[in-house]
Amino acid sequence: MTISLPRGRVRVEVSEMRFILERTGLRPAVFEGEELGRWSTSPNNASPRYSGSPGRWTELYLYRTAKGRYVVHLVHRTAWDGEEDTAKVVVFDTKEEVVAWVEEQATTARWADDVARLLEVYEELE
Repeated sequence: MTISLPRGRVRVEVSEMRFILERTGLRPAVFEGEELGRWSTSPNNASPRYSGSPGRWTELYLYRTAKGRYVVHLVHRTAWDGEEDTAKVVVFDTKEEVVAWVEEQATTARWADDVARLLEVYEELE
């Protein structure tokens, strides 16, 4: 956070945040940018966001880097002994590529509409 005093007024500027994202089998990914959104299913079968698998759930995080690229962090979580969480990071140059990827993934397709609206990506019909 930067605090400056232009012309006698106090102004607070929040610089972009630095993110460190874990990836299964790879070194962490690091970048500066902003979080745009996050979504999650639930391991609880009584939840309207139920993942369909007891004790397991999926988390999706969407970021924009300081250079304007888009980063998706997809994490599969588990509460089961003997199983480990898995995570991957996917980087895109355009918001259209992000939406297409989210639509294609079985575990994230339910969020495609939310992601498309957030990024203002729509399908033009003739």
